[in-house]
Amino acid sequence: MKEPSPVPDNVTYHPGDSISENWHIVRLLGSGSYGQVYLAENNSRHELKRAVKVLRRDDTGVSSGVYQDAVRRFNQEASLGANPKLKKNPYLLEVYDFFPENDHLTMWMDYAPGGSLAERLSECKEKGLLLPVEQAVNWGLQIAEGLAALHDPAIDVVHRDLHPGNILFDSTASDAHALVADLGLAQMPGAPSSRYLSGNMSAHPGHPSYRSPEHENPNRALTPAADVYVLGMLLFEMLTGQRYINHEGKHVRAMRKDVPLWLDTLIFHMLSRDPLKRPQNGAANGYETPLYLISPIRKTSFHTCTIPPSDRRIYHSGVLWITKAVHH
Repeated sequence: MKEPSPVPDNVTYHPGDSISENWHIVRLLGSGSYGQVYLAENNSRHELKRAVKVLRRDDTGVSSGVYQDAVRRFNQEASLGANPKLKKNPYLLEVYDFFPENDHLTMWMDYAPGGSLAERLSECKEKGLLLPVEQAVNWGLQIAEGLAALHDPAIDVVHRDLHPGNILFDSTASDAHALVADLGLAQMPGAPSSRYLSGNMSAHPGHPSYRSPEHENPNRALTPAADVYVLGMLLFEMLTGQRYINHEGKHVRAMRKDVPLWLDTLIFHMLSRDPLKRPQNGAANGYETPLYLISPIRKTSFHTCTIPPSDRRIYHSGVLWITKAVHH
């Protein structure tokens, strides 16, 4: 993994500082526009660790409006994290609590020691390597399972801010599980969008390089198809090492010949500019009724993993399905 970034001058905590009750800071994990993230360790159970996101009210550039928007985002993440339907999903980063502490906000989350997909892709690029196809597919399946939980009609949430920095890993191993993180910009049913709260009416929020075409229309709510599109972008980048935004309309196989035709076709359909033309179900793609993949992903050894040529993976309402080709 990459070396840690230099410690900024305005850190809130230093290693060894106490935080909350019975916890202390181990180190700074990172910093961004919405504060800093620290690794905290329990004083009594040293194996128990949490990632703590901190936003100070007096941070440079944090106006009262920005601070209130951060409060809303923190509240939203904590609220979703407390939902029993999401809380124990193995492919969503668990959020435990959110509360003020010493004139700043703290949000307590699972610690993901494996870093982010952005870091892994960057490391591959520096070494001139690409992820194994099987590994990219496995991580795509895991991200899809996390999204499936959000897209469930009983939850009805669209992530809206998927990008490699928001995909974390539960270990540093090559077969680590992917975790969908950062639901602060998610579209919630019946709740005002953050684009209205922030006064930005030009587009839906989200990373500028990882957006569906529908993100640009602020007058219509997004559907799960928007997340399907961005997952297609992530799969494209995992397989080619290149951002899709710089290669729009290209097939994966035009850039990497060892990608199976079925996978290339699936990703190409996921990246259709028309959300209605993205994969919706097995029948729409010429396959028989799919089998719902909701059991935990089998651990595979990537140097021996093979994908039978008769298997196909189809995305349906935020879920990757495993189906069998129709035999005529």
